[in-house]
Amino acid sequence: MLPISLLFLFTSCEKEESLDYKEGLTKQEWAQVTGIVDNIYYGNIKQFYRIKFRADNTYEMILDYGGVSEFPDPVKLDTLSGRYAIDKDIIEFHGPVDTLYAGDERIETKVFINSWKITYLNANTLRTEPVAGYSAPEQPGLTIGVNSYLFKPHQP
Repeated sequence: MLPISLLFLFTSCEKEESLDYKEGLTKQEWAQVTGIVDNIYYGNIKQFYRIKFRADNTYEMILDYGGVSEFPDPVKLDTLSGRYAIDKDIIEFHGPVDTLYAGDERIETKVFINSWKITYLNANTLRTEPVAGYSAPEQPGLTIGVNSYLFKPHQP
């Protein structure tokens, strides 16, 4: 009887952990932090200006290709939306999040976000690392979100 009780307890905790991540993600908008924080280097170019995860598994984000929001005359950034899934500590972004057109030939390239593993989450901090082995499902494709990221609550 005891082993069955323990199995039920572990199964219940596993589901609650997933719900806790989703609850923590959806409480606020997140903004990517760059530079050195707590002796960890998070790059010097911002890719994610802000991201808002919603409880209905949709997101709204502003991508910052190459840190252009920090230029003296910042470029207007588009707000993008789509769907995500969370399984335990893994966030998966569904489908392309954007489409870019390059060169005189206007070659279309779909933009995808690598799946992320949540390494730390509380009310003021979200840390992620890329899930290894991700490949854009369509070619030509551009995959972003391939680094470890630090996010803090977005300050408008």
